[in-house]
This record gives sequence, C-alpha cells and structure tokens, in this order.
Amino acid sequence: MPNSKYQIPNDPNVTPADIERHFGAELSNSNLSDATLRSADLSRSNLSGADLSGADLSKANFKQADLSGADLSGANLTKANFNEADLSGVDLSNADLCGVRLGNVNVQEVNFSGTNFSNARIFSTDLSGSNLTGVNFTSANINDNLSGAALTDAI
Repeated sequence: MPNSKYQIPNDPNVTPADIERHFGAELSNSNLSDATLRSADLSRSNLSGADLSGADLSKANFKQADLSGADLSGANLTKANFNEADLSGVDLSNADLCGVRLGNVNVQEVNFSGTNFSNARIFSTDLSGSNLTGVNFTSANINDNLSGAALTDAI
C-alpha cells in the first residue's frame, strides 16, 4: 500500500467503512462527535484538531496517528491502541480508556481529568505535567514518570 494520505470530506455522516477504506486518512478538524467507529483502523491518520467528543472508538487503532489538539472528551476508547501517537494538547477528560495501550506517546499538556485508566498498559510515556485529577488507575500497569503530574483525587 502506498504511504500517502487520503482526504475524506468533513461530513458528520462518515461511517467506519468510509474511514477503513482510507488508511492514513486526512481527518484534521473533522467533526466526528458522537460517531460510532468501533475497531476502526485510524493508524497513521491525521486527526489533529478533530472533534471526537462522545464518540465510541472502542478497540480503535491509533498507532502513529496525529491527534494533537483533538477533543476526545467523554469518548469510549476502551482497549484502543495509541502506541507512538501524538496526543499533545488533547482533551481526554472523562474518557473511558479502560484497557488502553499508551506506549511511546506524546502526552504534553493533556487533560486526563476524570479519565478511567483501569487495566491500562502505559509505558515509555512521560505523564509528568499532565492533568491526572480524579483519574482511575485501578489495576493499571504504569512504567512511567508521574513526577509533576496533578494527581489530586486519583485512585
């Protein structure tokens, strides 16, 4: 498969099948709020500035995707793969990241407040400086630096 980007129209009616056909899709600034995109392969896609708030992205693959500045607040990201993704400046407040994989991820200035990280696997990702207020880390496997992170009311 060629290493090129494809343009998908900014259409609120985009379906998982539409996105799956466009590996490495150009979806920056798209409005995909409340979309159902379970198990979607969004690896190497550009989702910078996209609105994915409230979306069901459970088991989605975001490997090497650019989500910088995206809104994922309240999204269902259960068992999603974010390995090597850029999450800088992302709003993940109140998102469900149960069982998620975060490895070698850029998480500078990320808002994780109220996020569920239970059973998550987090490695080679520096969470220092992130907002982790009220985060649930129950049974999470974390091999990272949390110094300087806001951990008020985190469990």
